[in-house]
Amino acid sequence: MKEIFIIENDFEENRLIFEFLIKKNINSEILNLEKIKGQQKNKSTILCSKALQDKLGGKSELLKLSRSFGSTNVVVLDKTDSDYNITAELGGAYLVISYKDLTR
Repeated sequence: MKEIFIIENDFEENRLIFEFLIKKNINSEILNLEKIKGQQKNKSTILCSKALQDKLGGKSELLKLSRSFGSTNVVVLDKTDSDYNITAELGGAYLVISYKDLTR
């Protein structure tokens, strides 16, 4: 099974998601952005916040980072005022999940 790497920068709920994935027996790890740079993890998934994507310079910069890391999928979590929405691009390889509250 593929690994999921959660980038902790600008992401308040990183620990909550990590614990959920571990309970589901999904191989996951919380990493700092600096640890991702220079590493190579083929066929992995990167999970990060919309705030980090914006800080990096947008979707294209995040996709460049994911390619250099070897990730085949990117999931961006966007904490907004909308109840729930999923937007898929690049054949589902890039997902934006908008939510109001993860604990409900």
